[in-house]
Amino acid sequence: MKLEKKNPKLSNRVKNTVQDVLLSSTSHGLPNIIRANNKPVKLMWTFFTLISTGLCAYMITQSFIKYFNYEVTTKTRIKNEFMSIFPTVTVCNLNFFTSEASVKFIKLIEKNYTNLDSPFGDSFYLYAKAVLSKNNISNNDLSIFGDSLEKLIINCLYIGPECNMSQIRFYNHPNYGNCFTLNSGYDKNEQPIPLWTTVVA
Repeated sequence: MKLEKKNPKLSNRVKNTVQDVLLSSTSHGLPNIIRANNKPVKLMWTFFTLISTGLCAYMITQSFIKYFNYEVTTKTRIKNEFMSIFPTVTVCNLNFFTSEASVKFIKLIEKNYTNLDSPFGDSFYLYAKAVLSKNNISNNDLSIFGDSLEKLIINCLYIGPECNMSQIRFYNHPNYGNCFTLNSGYDKNEQPIPLWTTVVA
């Protein structure tokens, strides 16, 4: 008989404790369900609580599913580009006479040079070029007095790969001697070739 009297008291205590915890919780649904004295209000709070709990459970489940699917987001970007003509580049040496043949030529004409200037002076330099022009020497023959292509251009790269050296055009400049032009539109045999292009974003 004593046990029967104690059980209701224990159950009431547990019930009151649970009720106090729910009433003091930060959630709105459960405390309002307990506090509501009106059945329609209690049903309304129960409905909204079930709906919000269901939505929360659905969103959490979807988050876990997306995480374990290891989905990859791909971003596609449209980029407008157009082709531009690569500029023509000419390489020369400031000195007209730079080869072994030049040394021999200068020694040869030095004997006939009456000016007191040294062979390295400007007047002798002009005299040496004047001797060449009087003899009507062709450009190909004049090329022996200047630097070769291999000496002037040690390495050439165009958009990664090496340049095609056969597409570099030679011409003889009256002041600088041997000059080599890249992307002139002609190869070393004076045959027309396409101009180089570069991509501009």
